[in-house]
Amino acid sequence: MNEKEYDEKMAAIKEEHTLKKHAICKEFSFSRNTVKIGDVIEDHIGKIKVEKIKVHVGYTGYPECVYFGAELTKKGVPFKNGSTRNVFQSNLRVT
Repeated sequence: MNEKEYDEKMAAIKEEHTLKKHAICKEFSFSRNTVKIGDVIEDHIGKIKVEKIKVHVGYTGYPECVYFGAELTKKGVPFKNGSTRNVFQSNLRVT
């Protein structure tokens, strides 16, 4: 085995490790998720209509869902400027 073969094998192992790690993070986050795409959720800033759900490792070191969508007014209508933002699962308000 030469250096090139070593580097290729190590890169393959790192890639496999990264994929498995991401799968575990996703499984953990979605097992604790109660929100679906299309739901209206609220945090300390305001409301959004969920268009996309991603996974993020939070400040606690554990993964959590991050919801992305259009900001809504107090009446539940999207803003005219079409602004969007993220809401972290740890910041959800229970209504």
